[in-house]
Amino acid sequence: MSPSQLKLARAFLGYSLTDMSDALQLSANNGADTIRKMESGKVNITGPISVAVDAMVKGYNPFYEDGGDGDS
Repeated sequence: MSPSQLKLARAFLGYSLTDMSDALQLSANNGADTIRKMESGKVNITGPISVAVDAMVKGYNPFYEDGGDGDS
């Protein structure tokens, strides 16, 4: 996943930097900054981050216990 693809995915999901950090379970102290650095190409985007973001774009909702859309 490229930095621009990550930024586009975050926009598609309607997530702020903090939302994306929370969804990926990054550090509460600097997770949003890490996302910003990933989107600018200053920090590498790892395979697990790419897989998780791809799953979110395809419908996985990390904010619901069952990963669904919250309707069940």
